[in-house]
Amino acid sequence: MSENKQISSYLLDKMKNGKIPSYWLTNDNNYTNIKIPYSVTNIDNSAFYYCTNLKHVKIPNTVIRIGNGAFSFSGLTEIFLPNSVKNIECAAFLACKNLTKVNIPENAKTISKKTFSACCLLTDVTISEGVENIDDNAFSGCVSLQKIIIPSTVKRIGKKAFSGCTNLVDINIPEGMEIIENDAFSGCTNLTNINIDKSVEIIDEDYNSTVTYTHYNNNSNETQTTTLNGEDNTCSAHKPNEAKQKEIKLNSTSDSEEIELENFDDDEDNDEKESIVARLSNARRRAEKFNDSNTTNKHSQNQKPQDKSCIIC
Repeated sequence: MSENKQISSYLLDKMKNGKIPSYWLTNDNNYTNIKIPYSVTNIDNSAFYYCTNLKHVKIPNTVIRIGNGAFSFSGLTEIFLPNSVKNIECAAFLACKNLTKVNIPENAKTISKKTFSACCLLTDVTISEGVENIDDNAFSGCVSLQKIIIPSTVKRIGKKAFSGCTNLVDINIPEGMEIIENDAFSGCTNLTNINIDKSVEIIDEDYNSTVTYTHYNNNSNETQTTTLNGEDNTCSAHKPNEAKQKEIKLNSTSDSEEIELENFDDDEDNDEKESIVARLSNARRRAEKFNDSNTTNKHSQNQKPQDKSCIIC
């Protein structure tokens, strides 16, 4: 098999209007090196899916979009994405098991879901300033990844973004980070500490994680350490549950007034006793009304819209 084998005229005829179409070379193992022409702006879904002999692809600075699963399960060893690329879609490089080196250009604002998931030899990742969102499972299962530098422009790390990166030992969380979603670092067994700004919101972090978050305040020397593990389900980095606070407050009010009422002497001031009874009754009504409303809201929140993401995701 020649590395310089010419692409057939039939395939070239299918490449029209600046787009490499879906499934263009899917499961075609006749090519190891491909140079994409400058006329191309769009590499469509699964265009090079399962091209296991494909080692190198040169992407020109005219390409704007790389579609869902475009190079997934291919034999790529490294990839350079030009700054023209704005959209890297779901699972674009999923399970490229020989991939060792990648870059994310500055105009690609989001590293989409499962973009590099299960790239088990990936060790060298460069994320450019300008990227804002590392989406769910973006690097999950990258077991060879040891270190990654997240630029200051990144605002969100999604669910399970780095889960299962068992050799990850060093990651920085920039000051501009706003939210880290649940299980972002679950299964990162060698990652023991993350320095993180006190303002960052952590949502339902994986309690089986061994990661310790050291919170620091930029305006002072104060630090706050939160260890997440299977024994303690309380994370001080979480925002308090407002509904639970209100429920506890109402119940404690009722309990205190019941105690006060039990200790009341029947011969003492009846007006004060009746006042306490009235307050107790009102507190119970408010608690029942609030808890009924909260239960209804929880049921409505659990009815999630149907997931319309691509099949490969």
